[in-house]
Amino acid sequence: MTNIVDIRRNKPHISGNAKCLSCNYEWIAVAEIGNPYLECPECELLKGVFYSIIFPNTVVACKCGCPTYYTTIEGEFFCSLCGTLFDYED
Repeated sequence: MTNIVDIRRNKPHISGNAKCLSCNYEWIAVAEIGNPYLECPECELLKGVFYSIIFPNTVVACKCGCPTYYTTIEGEFFCSLCGTLFDYED
């Protein structure tokens, strides 16, 4: 089964090894940051989870240089060091 998805539609995204908690199928998944649901390509249930270290394709950092942040409900980034709201594209 091949399912090719345009990765540009999921920016920013993360990728990594995933496993279905229902059928135990394993695959390399790509998901938008903040999306907790991975659809298993085998059983099609939303029971997939990342199970290894994953990295975003874009490193997000505040202008103060801090790489750790929180996101607001509105999808804005909030620096954990200086408290500044910033856009990941800045």
